[in-house]
Amino acid sequence: MTAPIALDDAPRLERPTLMTARGVNVVYEPSAGLSRRKRTAGARIWAVRDVDLTLAEGEFVGLVGESGCGKSTLGYALTRLLRPPARLESGRIEFDGTDIATLSGEQLRAQRRGGFALVLQSGMNALNPVRTVEHHVGDVLRAHGKAGSAEVHRRARELMASVQLDDEVLGRFPHELSGGMRQRVAIALALALEPRMIVFDEPTTALDVIVQAAVMNTIKDLQRAKGFTAVLISHDLGVVLDATDRVLVMYGGRIVEDQPSGEMLRGPHHPYTEALLDCYADPRAEVINLGGIAGSPPDLSLPLLGCSFADRCEFAVDVCREVDPSLLPLGPGLAACHVRAPGPAAAQNSPESAGSTHA
Repeated sequence: MTAPIALDDAPRLERPTLMTARGVNVVYEPSAGLSRRKRTAGARIWAVRDVDLTLAEGEFVGLVGESGCGKSTLGYALTRLLRPPARLESGRIEFDGTDIATLSGEQLRAQRRGGFALVLQSGMNALNPVRTVEHHVGDVLRAHGKAGSAEVHRRARELMASVQLDDEVLGRFPHELSGGMRQRVAIALALALEPRMIVFDEPTTALDVIVQAAVMNTIKDLQRAKGFTAVLISHDLGVVLDATDRVLVMYGGRIVEDQPSGEMLRGPHHPYTEALLDCYADPRAEVINLGGIAGSPPDLSLPLLGCSFADRCEFAVDVCREVDPSLLPLGPGLAACHVRAPGPAAAQNSPESAGSTHA
C-alpha cells in the first residue's frame, strides 16, 4: 500500500505507508475521583472525533489548529501514550501493518522499540529533575534490554552529538540546562531507539525566536539525515509551512484540511485555514493588518450537528449547519467544506444552485 506525497513543487512521489488511522475517537471521561452523582452529571469531552489519516515513510507532516482542537490528544493517541482521563474510545491505528490500538504491555513496548516516539512540548516536564542526562539515556536503553555502562555512555555521546550538544551535558541535571538544551536532550532521548516515526508536540514552546529556529533546524536536519516520519504539532503555521511536506488542519476534534505545504501557502481551501493564515502578518508589508476569527471554538462535550466551523464561517449555507462534511478531494489534497468541496448533499444548497433557482 502506498500513499502519494507532494513535496512543494517537486514531482509527485510514491512512498510506502507507515501508519494509517481510521475512525479514531478519543474522549476525556469525568474524573474517577468524583462522587458517583457528580461523575454521572459530568460531561464527556470528545477531543478527537472520527479522524482518518495516513502517514508515509520519511514524510514530514504538520498538524495545526487553535488550542483545544485536539492536536496534542491526537499525537498522544497515535503513539499510544494517552493517560486517564483520556481514553481511546474507538478506531484502528495501524503502524507498519499492526493495529497498535489493540496492544498493551510487552506487545506495545516491542512496537515502540525502533517504532515510534513522542517529544513533549516542555523539556523540563519531560525530564526527571533528579537524574542526569546520561542516566536518562541509560533508563531508556535498559528499559528496552540494551544495558551495559560502556554501551550506555557510548550511545549517550552519540545522541548528544546528533543534537549538537557537547559531552559535558551528560553529567548535568535538567535544571542546569537552558530551555533549548533541555529540548535537544528530549529529542535525543526520542532518537535513542532509532524510531521510524517521531511526533513532536510543540517542540519550540516557551523558547525565544533564535532558539526556536535553532531547534527547528536541528529537527529538520535529523529528519532528512535519518529518514524517519515526523509529525510536527504546532500553533505556528509559519513554522509548519516552512518545515513540512504536508499540513493537516484540525478544528473541533476533526481534520478539516489536508494539503501539501506549498499548495496551502499559495492559497488554502478551507475557510478555517484561510482565517488562520489571516492571523499572520507579512513582515515585508509597509502596513500590517492582522485578522482574527470571531466567536469561539465548539463545545466538545456536546454533539456537533453539521460543520463544526459553521457558526464562525462567513460562507456557511444551510447545509453546513445540518450535515457533517466529509474530507473530499480539493486541489492536490482534501478539505471538509460543503461550499469549497461540495458533495451531493451540499450541491443542492449551494449559493450557485440557489441563484439558478431564482433565475
